[in-house]
Amino acid sequence: MKPLLLIFSLLMITGVVFGQDDYVAEQKRKYEENILKEEINGVYIPINIDDAMMQLDEIANEESRAKLIGADEELVVERLNRGLGKWMISKWNFYEGSRLSHHLKQLGVSLPNDMSSFLIRTYYRQLNELPLQIEERAAAIYDLRKKEQEERNKLKKVRTIPN
Repeated sequence: MKPLLLIFSLLMITGVVFGQDDYVAEQKRKYEENILKEEINGVYIPINIDDAMMQLDEIANEESRAKLIGADEELVVERLNRGLGKWMISKWNFYEGSRLSHHLKQLGVSLPNDMSSFLIRTYYRQLNELPLQIEERAAAIYDLRKKEQEERNKLKKVRTIPN
């Protein structure tokens, strides 16, 4: 009975491992397809930040744009990220990949919430005629996420040290 249980267990483990490999390969394949698409699920995907700013300008009406001028930048980013940011993440396909999310990843902005905040802040700065500081802000986000990952890695090492 035990050999049968051992064989069954090995088959299950093998299936899980290979299943995960298949899943990862499928996600990578979808990502590679998505980053080439001009449209996903019937929604136009901006190709870069300038294009995204034009799309946001088309989405926002004059009254909405006027409310952003002179408003507190941090407050605008925080509030708009709850609605507009979630819309961008979903419609511009930040989780599964799109040409815009790929462009942002190449700049160093890799998390969907960071991408939406980054674009909202850029739009705010453009409307308020402030320096966009694209490279500097992207580098700061990259450095922050890298530091957070290093901290998580340190915690993992501390937890795995045997007594």
